[in-house]
Amino acid sequence: GCGSIGMVVDGQHRLGAAHVLSSKGKLRPDLARVLVEVYQPMGEREVRELFTEINKVEPVTLVDLPQDQGGAGEEEAAIITQAAESLRAQFPAMFKPSTSCRAPHLNVDALRNELHKAALLQRRDISSSA
Repeated sequence: GCGSIGMVVDGQHRLGAAHVLSSKGKLRPDLARVLVEVYQPMGEREVRELFTEINKVEPVTLVDLPQDQGGAGEEEAAIITQAAESLRAQFPAMFKPSTSCRAPHLNVDALRNELHKAALLQRRDISSSA
C-alpha cells in the first residue's frame, strides 16, 4: 500500500556507490539509471529465500548480451555454441557446470564467452560451423 516501507534485498553496495557518486556530481550518465525488480511485501523467510536465489544465479555473459551491447550476433552465437557443445560432447570429463571451475576443467558458457571475447571467428575468418 501507500504506507509500505521498501527495502533493498540485493545490490545495496551498487546503489550506495551510485548515491555517493551522484552526490559528488561524478555519476556517469550511463550509470544514472538503475534497473530494479519490485516484489510484493513478504516475510523475513521469503526475503531470505529470495536473497539466496538471487545470489545463486550466474551472471549473464558478454556473448549472450544483445549485439549492440557487445554480445554475439545470432550467427556468431550459433557457431560458437555449436563448437563449444561439440567439444563438450567429445570431452565430457573436461566440462563442469560451475563457471568458477578450475583448470583443467571448463564451463561451456565460460568457453563460449571467451571465444566471443577473443573474436576468434573474425580473426580466423570463420563464417559457418561446417
